[in-house]
Amino acid sequence: MPTEIKTERDKKPKEKFKGIEEIALCFSGGGYRAACFSLGTLSFFEKIGLLKKVKVISTVSGGTITGVKYAQSQAAKQDFDTFFKDYFNWLKKDELASNAIRHIKKRKIWKRSENIHKRKNPINAFAIEYNSFTRQMTLGDVQNAIENNDTHLERVVFNTTDFTHSMRFRFQNTNTRGLLGNKKIQDLGHDLKAYLNKLKLGDILASSSAFPGGFEPIGFPNDFVSKAVREKMGMAEIGLMDGGIIDNQGISSILSSSKKYDLYFLNDVASPYPGEPFKFAQSNSIIKILSYMTSLPLLFLTLSLTIYFIFQKYFILTALFVLLVTIMAAFQYLFYFANKMLKKEMGVLDKLRIPPRRFGYYVFDRITSLLKMTTEVFLKSARRSNYESIYSKFWNRIATSAIYELRCQNKENKPEGQNQWELIKETTGEITENMKKVAKYAASLGTTLWFSEEERKRGMLDAVVACGEFTACYNLIAHLITNHKEDIREGGMLYNMFFKALGVWKSMLNDPYYILAGRIDSTRILRI
Repeated sequence: MPTEIKTERDKKPKEKFKGIEEIALCFSGGGYRAACFSLGTLSFFEKIGLLKKVKVISTVSGGTITGVKYAQSQAAKQDFDTFFKDYFNWLKKDELASNAIRHIKKRKIWKRSENIHKRKNPINAFAIEYNSFTRQMTLGDVQNAIENNDTHLERVVFNTTDFTHSMRFRFQNTNTRGLLGNKKIQDLGHDLKAYLNKLKLGDILASSSAFPGGFEPIGFPNDFVSKAVREKMGMAEIGLMDGGIIDNQGISSILSSSKKYDLYFLNDVASPYPGEPFKFAQSNSIIKILSYMTSLPLLFLTLSLTIYFIFQKYFILTALFVLLVTIMAAFQYLFYFANKMLKKEMGVLDKLRIPPRRFGYYVFDRITSLLKMTTEVFLKSARRSNYESIYSKFWNRIATSAIYELRCQNKENKPEGQNQWELIKETTGEITENMKKVAKYAASLGTTLWFSEEERKRGMLDAVVACGEFTACYNLIAHLITNHKEDIREGGMLYNMFFKALGVWKSMLNDPYYILAGRIDSTRILRI
């Protein structure tokens, strides 16, 4: 965790500790990087017998892939090994994107009874694939498992963003005090509890991971349920998108609960570091083309040439120049329309004049700034705010497992963001070069929903899952050392937990793939 947040420890007195019996897990967004890393966390927790103490899971975007799949496995009464192998093999096949693309091309799949209500677009193509991945199970199935005590989970929260009302939208079981949807939906008189058995986990997953730019919003309830059910619900359609737009760590959903947990374990694959500095557009071929296309003199010249080619019956050149004239005329109309709107909305009297030579720069600078704002500025600001909120309340109950930590890419060559390394190192020892190598490679995975050919060949999946395992182990040990020094001594209430975690840690120092090698055929692991 960033050191500026860790200093919150000094602000409040330590509460009387009663042991770690109830755990809240948060899985951040981040595509397959988040999905694989969070799978590693579950794997480590199960390895030391801690998974049964997890009572709530709050997930966002890529983390929701793991959260939904695990919840579905609990509803299906699968043991952990079955869940792990099923999910790991699905990730290994890496057919999500390719299958979804094929769905768009196929007509028959959209005519099936379970899909006929859906719009034919990319986000619903992914939803169809996710529903296959989750065996067509529903949020109601998960709630039934919780009510029947078929799972250690008491609450699941899959976070998305309501684009219609500009607020959070939570898919969660309703046998807790949690709200399904959001307060605006409730204020409008819509009670969604009766429709839990109609809300498929795959559709929920699609809504949580529909990141802007890559996908369009998914319609709720129109893309979720049949027309007949929709009419019973009686609510106007809203657009849902990626939960990470508002909270990419899933922290706010945990904070919304009045219940306190003994440990808040936060999985995060986002980087807290500043990104590349904003760079203004430099001259390139695209900028030059845009400048030419917006030049009024060039429009008249192109139009004159077009007329000449028509009379000369140069059909190919005529077709080409007609297209050019159309595009150039469209730009001029755009300028005219923008000027008209400025006058109307802002009372600007002067005409909007953009020098053609500068037009390409104007376009590039605006696109670049918009992308930086949506993919970095907003996310980092929300991240800081959410971390400050949870650390200010539960500073001595939190462990954060971040994918970049054990790269140790700093001057001190220590875990990144750790300001008590000297104390922790006395127990853990130095981070091995092999472990650093795996962590560095894992952190390099982008926030996509697929692996590149090179990443498949080099074992990116194996590396990120292993990184999730050993990073979770390290952070649990670090948390116990820095917050429960007396309780981890022999005879203390956390001694067994600490002893198990430390034993696994020592094995992973020698082999970062130690836990993974016990779950799948070790000869299949692609080690970097």
